[in-house]
Amino acid sequence: MAKSTKKTLEKLRSLAEPESNTSAKELYERVEPALRSHHATLLGAFREWAPAIDEVPKFKPFGEPQVVHVMAMATALVVTDAAGEAPLPEWFLPYLQLIPYLEIYDCFPPCQRACALLPPTMLREAILGAQERWSHTNAIALLSCIADDAETVTEVVRNLSVGERQTEDISQKLHYIGAPLLAAAQAVWADDLWKYRALALLMALQRLGLPESAGLYVRALGHKSKPVQACAQTGLADLGGRARAALEAGTKAKKKAVRGFCSDTLARLGPAGDSEDAEPPATTGFQGLPPEERTRMLGRIDAVREQEKLRPALFKEMAAAPTLWFEAMVEVLGQSVGRDDIQHLIAAALRNAAFREHVPAFWSVYLRFLARHNISDSYNQWQLMKHVSGIPSDLDPAIYEQAYLGAAGPFTVKLLPHYFAHVRPASAALVVQALKHSSKPVRAAAVTAASSLTESVEPLVGLLGERKKATRIAIGQALCIADKELVAPHREQLELALAKEKVDEVQDLVRTALARL
Repeated sequence: MAKSTKKTLEKLRSLAEPESNTSAKELYERVEPALRSHHATLLGAFREWAPAIDEVPKFKPFGEPQVVHVMAMATALVVTDAAGEAPLPEWFLPYLQLIPYLEIYDCFPPCQRACALLPPTMLREAILGAQERWSHTNAIALLSCIADDAETVTEVVRNLSVGERQTEDISQKLHYIGAPLLAAAQAVWADDLWKYRALALLMALQRLGLPESAGLYVRALGHKSKPVQACAQTGLADLGGRARAALEAGTKAKKKAVRGFCSDTLARLGPAGDSEDAEPPATTGFQGLPPEERTRMLGRIDAVREQEKLRPALFKEMAAAPTLWFEAMVEVLGQSVGRDDIQHLIAAALRNAAFREHVPAFWSVYLRFLARHNISDSYNQWQLMKHVSGIPSDLDPAIYEQAYLGAAGPFTVKLLPHYFAHVRPASAALVVQALKHSSKPVRAAAVTAASSLTESVEPLVGLLGERKKATRIAIGQALCIADKELVAPHREQLELALAKEKVDEVQDLVRTALARL
């Protein structure tokens, strides 16, 4: 064995003894830089060091790092970075097939770069082989390397195992597949699809923002799970006018609730505009950055989360493009809702003098994210409400309407009452939306807000024909306290509604509203 290869082998052996409970990501970030100077002899040393592939356990015992997996990944990237287009030897490729079995909980870019070096058939075999442990592997995100293999993508989506606490993690990985995910989701969709799998698919498609997803969102409105329905409603709200054709088709659906939502949304959209099919203007340019730049920014934020002393240097860099950086922070927040460190970082940014003129833009991005994200855990909601309670008192009310209108995420049950309690006068469109909400506290907050309305109450009066008794009761209560000068022009409509109403409580409320005129 050459002296240089022997030296590299000694380096591999020294790196292959990490402490227990070392994550794959931590191990890679220590190993890869240490191997760069050994690139010329690395493959030979790896072959000498590595156990036979048949002897390598694909899944690690609890608490033990996946050393061979990480070493193979680091070796592949160090060698190819140094050698350019030169292919890896065939004997080495089975070691690369270990990468989909890595227990990585985010989309770690080096995994994708290394797996892209595998022939598609070998990568497909490895991804499907890791399927029994979907929720604990990096394999889903690696489908992006062979996303043109529609059969494999569909097979993976069909066999997803998703639990309640895994929807966010799985959706984050699924969205890396890109547009081919939509066809797979359409192929497996059913009204009784396991709700957490359905949520993971819808949340991933929302991240992608594909207008073609509108048809699936409309189908999802008929799902038996209310959280799935809410997620579909949010997806349609995000698409706006680009979902018009799917919404029009939805007005002919079998289920009355689907027809009602589609009709209401079309009414809110109004007549079609000339530029309706165009992509909406981006609030920031973060998603348009090259992948390596996005990775760099997210890495900087992660470093600050772990070492607060780095915060001043990051803020100095952020000051040149604060909204861009804030969007990056929201991206991180989406990967780890409820972690205090990222929330505290956002709060610190909002208080920083360098960001003062950008605070409205920050809140515009942040509130829209909160209203549409699948934040349902009560502790996470409590943590996030501490930030929402710090909204500047002079924030433009239009920012709230843009963020909340059409949103159906679970956190809106907290956001809407907070809005109605602190913003006067309230947006009539948001009052109407909240009066129809399934949450009693949201409806009660909207009723109280009706007293401060300064716009036409015609949309409220129209809701007296709603199917749900709870909605009609809330509307009746709102009309009893709204400005009677705004209600008076609709006396005839109230009398017609009273004649058709069969519920005593609603009748009494409408009579009270009429008696005020």
